[in-house]
Order: sequence, then C-alpha cells, then structure tokens
Amino acid sequence: MCKNEMAGITKSEHEFLIELICDIVNDSDDDQFYENPECTNNLLKELDRLDSKYGEMPMLISTRADFTDDVKIQIKLYKKAIQLALKSGDISTLVIAAESLVEIYVSDYPNSREALEWFDKLKIYNNGYGDKYIISTYPELKTKINRMGIKVVK
Repeated sequence: MCKNEMAGITKSEHEFLIELICDIVNDSDDDQFYENPECTNNLLKELDRLDSKYGEMPMLISTRADFTDDVKIQIKLYKKAIQLALKSGDISTLVIAAESLVEIYVSDYPNSREALEWFDKLKIYNNGYGDKYIISTYPELKTKINRMGIKVVK
C-alpha cells in the first residue's frame, strides 16, 4: 500500500495545494472558521482543476471535505474518499478521512454507533500506516466516545 500523501499529483501541484490551504488557515480568525471565502474558493477551484486533470482521487476528495461547511456533504465526501483509498491503497487518506469521520460523529453530527464504527476502522487503517500523532489521539477519542454513552471501547 502507498504511503505517499501526494498520491498521484505532481510535487508542484501538492505544494500549491498546501499554499492554498495555508492561505485559508492563516487568514482564519479564532471566532470564524475559514472566514475568507476567496481563499476557500481558490482552493476549491484548484481541486476542481486537479479533478479534471486526474479524475477522482481520494486525497483530493478528502481535502474538499475538509473545507466543506455542510457536515452531511463532508460525511459523504470522506466516505467516498475512503472507498477510493481502499481500492488504490492510499493509506494516508484512509487514516485521515477515518479520523475526520470519528470527530464528526463525536462532535458535529453526534452518532455514537458511527463514531465507534469509524474509530475501530481508524485503528485498523492506522495499523498499516503507523501515524504516531493519530495513535496519540486514541485516548482522547475513546474518552469522547465514552462520554456519548458507549460503555466499552476497546
């Protein structure tokens, strides 16, 4: 399986995506999530361009989900990214998208069953990836899920 976070795009395209994401994050205000719509629009246009050039790619779909305001659309995009990542062997996207789904189902769109299901999948996906930061979040994620009323999280 592939650990490459660029997953099929060129290094310069990846660097440009990072620049656009940094523009959004650096322009954000603590009180307003991604406040400058122009920065987000620039990123979405670049994602559209890359989609046209390469077709659907898990990393691009997951990135789009990261900057989508509608939680139901985020869920749909993350799940689609995971399906494609499973087919292509993009472990990085599997881990990132699964972790995002756990957070969504714990915080933004509470659903304890889904949170636990995606937490279990996250652990499986990360076994093949070994992201130490993600591993370090397991106790916090377990606590959040337990607070939702789940008694046992392995």
